[in-house]
Amino acid sequence: MKVSWVHACITVMALVFGGPLNAADLPPEHAYRLKRFTDEATRVLPPIVVPPPTPAMLAAPRRPAAAIDFAEARRLMGLDTAGATAARLPGGRLGIIDVGFAGLRHWLDAHPEEARLTTLRKRAEGPRTQYSSDPTFSSEGADDHGFQVYRVVRAILPDVPIVLYTAASVFDTGSALNDGMVNGVVLFNISMGIPATIDVYSDQEDFFAQQLRVYLAQHEAFAFISAGNTRGSVHSWVSADRNGNGLVDMRERTAAGQDIDANRVMLRKGANRFFFAWDSSVAPDADYEFELVLDGGERLATARVAPRDPPRKGYIAMSFAAGQDWPARLRVKRLTGPPTGVPMRLSAFPIGGAFGDFNGVQTALTYLFRDSPFVIYVGSFGRATDGALAPSAFSDLGVAANGQVSPHVLGPGQIRLDGMEINGTSFASPFLTALYATRIGFNMKNLIERSTSHTQISPLAAPFERSRWGTPDARKVASALKDITGPTRIRGVTHAVDGERASVAFNVTRCCMAGLTWYVDVKLLDPTTKEPLHGGDGKPLASEVWLLRDEPDFVDHRAEVTFPATDLRGKRALVDFSLRVRAWKNAPPGTITIDDKPNYIAVF
Repeated sequence: MKVSWVHACITVMALVFGGPLNAADLPPEHAYRLKRFTDEATRVLPPIVVPPPTPAMLAAPRRPAAAIDFAEARRLMGLDTAGATAARLPGGRLGIIDVGFAGLRHWLDAHPEEARLTTLRKRAEGPRTQYSSDPTFSSEGADDHGFQVYRVVRAILPDVPIVLYTAASVFDTGSALNDGMVNGVVLFNISMGIPATIDVYSDQEDFFAQQLRVYLAQHEAFAFISAGNTRGSVHSWVSADRNGNGLVDMRERTAAGQDIDANRVMLRKGANRFFFAWDSSVAPDADYEFELVLDGGERLATARVAPRDPPRKGYIAMSFAAGQDWPARLRVKRLTGPPTGVPMRLSAFPIGGAFGDFNGVQTALTYLFRDSPFVIYVGSFGRATDGALAPSAFSDLGVAANGQVSPHVLGPGQIRLDGMEINGTSFASPFLTALYATRIGFNMKNLIERSTSHTQISPLAAPFERSRWGTPDARKVASALKDITGPTRIRGVTHAVDGERASVAFNVTRCCMAGLTWYVDVKLLDPTTKEPLHGGDGKPLASEVWLLRDEPDFVDHRAEVTFPATDLRGKRALVDFSLRVRAWKNAPPGTITIDDKPNYIAVF
């Protein structure tokens, strides 16, 4: 873990707490949050192991999928049900971090009702990344990708406050996340292209995963992140050299027109980028030369591991500027190390540069396997020819060594909106962001796991293509939330007086709360008038207990609050309970409710 990363995190915490970070001077909850933050910021995670594709993965056929009308996509996800989006993110804001929002200004000029609910945050130049609001929307950028993402969200949530951030790369996401969270954003969508340098084989956690893990957990905000669209340009395999010519075989066997020693690519006029990675932990002494050649064998470009201190083993990047479109081949020449048994991965960009030789399995980048209570990775589906839903051929996916599948869920990423067809996990992600945006009183990831299924996905789709949990159904979330989470209840209330201390103890049950700080507020009321009882200082008698843990469910969790006994001796009090969630500071009254609340009168 680099010192600069830790220092940046500690600076963020100083902003959060508004002063020097001395745990002894902080209230107990804040001291716990500080410890939670520093533990996470300094924790070094082991590398993710992504095994090579299995024979079953290589043999699984892909099902072609076509675009779906937006109205039909809404119906498939249950958004045509009354009340499916009724909550409208009350008291919170939704953030979109993207590469650019070209077209936004013109759109908002024509839709002033949206302009009033939309904020574009402009990044200042300089060593410190600071943001300010741009009321003219003139800093929308040259890329319209983020505008299309915005349109997907707005088509589902027309009256939600949305904050937009332009980020040049994933390295800007940390500053955008922090600015958003201190300005009331409780939910983000990130549909950016992740650099191919964040590849499968790496000896450390990538910076993007660090930002998500540390920043989101601290602020208890959620992020929906597109899984990526590189499946058509990625090839994963295990090295061999069956013909003994020093070139690594790209596959076990060849079909007509294939070269066992190479993968075909279609070079595009302009810049072409290629990335070759291998698992250096399997073969520490392995080294290779990466080659781009014409069909006749003439070399166009070669690359080896770039000189670095310390050297980065297991990774080679190569760029080539083509004067026109033409076919070529990628080869790997073994220099040192074993001739067989090394897991490898090859990526070609621009996307679509490959035409047939890339197997497209185990395409998920390593950060897609870094699980967090606050991050949801979204893949894409379209409509197959038989009417069923099928995973999109471009949607990245993978299976880790422990068997977990990524992404978590699939959303409609092949859709027709405003007369235009848009394709990509970039659009599946904001669709699901908007779908779940109305339920921020719970941990959204917990809700998603319990409100999804594989029933809508074609049974012909391979298991590793179907995502971990399948597709969501907003009808379950809208009309049967208690069936998903279970009722929130308070039971087993008792009270006692011990010297100068009066206490009220109770069992609390609330589900789907992993990683969220939440509170049970306890007020003492007059049993007849229901007016607050007051202490000797003239203030209402009230107390709270805060709850937090990694597990999603609190079932009959015993909790206790205390009051000064001198204020209560000889009095009768109606004990009134209510709930709050720290991440949702401005929730309207009555939004977070207790389904089963006792009518308990204490005599002190």
